[in-house]
Amino acid sequence: MMTKTTTYSILGLLALLLITVVSTCSPLYPTNPYCDANIYLTIGRGMLDGLMPYRDLYDQKGPLLYILHALSAGLTGGGFLGIYFLEIVCCFVNLVLILKTLRLWMDERAALPVAIAIGALTYCSICMCFGDTVEELSLPILTGSMYLFYRYAKWGDIPSRTKSILLGVGIGVIFWMKFTVVATYAGAGLATLLIAYRRHQARDIWALIGWAVVGFAIVTAPILLYFAYEHAIVDLLQGYLFFNIFHYNTGSEGMHREVLWRGYLVIYFVILALLALIPENKAMRLMIVLSAGATALLFVTVFCFYYYYEVLFIFLPLLGIAFKRLKESTWLWVVSIVFALVVTFTDYNFRLLLEDRATCFAAPMAEVIQAEGEDNPAILTYNMLNSAIFVQANAHPRIQYFFTPNSVYPEIMKQQNDYLRSGQAQWVVTPDILPDSLGYECVMTTIEYDRGVGIDMFMHRETCVPTHLYKKKL
Repeated sequence: MMTKTTTYSILGLLALLLITVVSTCSPLYPTNPYCDANIYLTIGRGMLDGLMPYRDLYDQKGPLLYILHALSAGLTGGGFLGIYFLEIVCCFVNLVLILKTLRLWMDERAALPVAIAIGALTYCSICMCFGDTVEELSLPILTGSMYLFYRYAKWGDIPSRTKSILLGVGIGVIFWMKFTVVATYAGAGLATLLIAYRRHQARDIWALIGWAVVGFAIVTAPILLYFAYEHAIVDLLQGYLFFNIFHYNTGSEGMHREVLWRGYLVIYFVILALLALIPENKAMRLMIVLSAGATALLFVTVFCFYYYYEVLFIFLPLLGIAFKRLKESTWLWVVSIVFALVVTFTDYNFRLLLEDRATCFAAPMAEVIQAEGEDNPAILTYNMLNSAIFVQANAHPRIQYFFTPNSVYPEIMKQQNDYLRSGQAQWVVTPDILPDSLGYECVMTTIEYDRGVGIDMFMHRETCVPTHLYKKKL
C-alpha cells in the first residue's frame, strides 16, 4: 500500500512538471505572451506604485486577480515567476482533489494512475492557453467544491462548519476574480437542495449555506475596505460589476459554433449520458446530470472563448464511476505515465519553445524603447488588446484605458484618441497604420502570433498580426 507521503510526492512532482512545461509563466519561457496575463501583471505592477484598478488602470476582471499579480510582481521582481509558483500550488491541490474524488468510487491504488492521466489531460489541453488564466487558477476551488457536493449526494455527508466556511471562501475568491465562473455552482447547488428536501435535511443545508455566506464575507470585506480606503469603491462597482453585466460581450459567433458542435461539448455530453446510465443511487445521478449538465449548457447558451472551457475538466473525475472495477496493475501505471508524458511534451506551448517562437512580439520593441534610456517612457497601446509592451519595457501606463478590450466602450476610444492626437505618447504600439498628420514615424514592425483553435477544437490555428511601433517625431 502506497503511503500518503509517497502519493503526495508523486502528485507534487507531476504538478511541477506540468506547470514548468506547459505554462509560459515558467522560467523555461522568456515571458508569457498571453494578452490577458500581461494586462493583469501591468495593473498589478501599477498597484505597487499606488495606482488603483478601474480608477487609474482599467480592465474588467475582478480585483483579486490584480492583487495576486501585484504580490507576484512585488515578491519576484516584477515578472511572472510568482504566478508560476502559484500555478504549481494550484495544480498540486487540484491533483490531490481529483484523486480524492476518484476514490469516492474507485479502488484507492488504481485511482492514482487515473488521476495522473486526468491531471495531464486537464493542464495540457488547448483550454490552458498560455497559462495564468482565471479558469486555471479556479480549478482547485471548483474541484474541491464538487468533491463536497458528490460526498453529500453519495453518502449524505453534510460538510462541517469549517468546510462550509471554506466553501464560501472559495466562492468568494472566484467571484472577485471573475464572477461569471461562479455560475458553475448553479447545477450542483440546485441538486443539493433537491436532495436535501427529499432526505428531510433542508435545515442542515440552509445552515451550510449560512456558513458559506460567512466564508464569502471573509474574502469580500477586505476587498471592499481596501477600495473604500482608496476612495475607489464606486470605480470597483462600475468597472467590474456594471461594465461586465451591461456592456461586455464575449467571444465571436463563429468561434462559438466551431467549438460547440465539433469540439469538447459533443464528447462531453456523450460521456455525461453514459455516466448517468451507470447504476448509482438516484441522488448521485441527479447530481451528475444537474452539476455537469447545467455547466455545459452555459456554454451552449452563451458565446465563449476557448479557454473558458477549462472549467469543464473539473467533471473528469466522474469517470471514476465508470472505472470503479478497475484494479491497480503495471499496465495501468505504464499507460497513465506514457499518456501523461506524451501530452505534456507535445503541448502547443512547448512546441513553440522548441521552435524558438515563444518570444513575445513586444520584446524587440521594448529593446528599441529602452535603448533611449528614458525612465518609464510614455507608451500607448492603441486599438489593440495585447499590452505586453508595458511588461517588456518595464513601464507603467499613463492613461486609464491603456488597451482596447473586446467590448469597446465609447469612452475608451475617446481617451485613447485624445492621448494620441495630443502627442503625449512618445511611443505607440498598434496594428493600425497611423497617418503622417499625427506626427509619428514607424520604427519597427513585428508579428504577434495569436493562438486560436481549429474547427475540431483539437487543432491549433495561428493568426499572424503585423504590429507596428511608432515614435513621436522631434
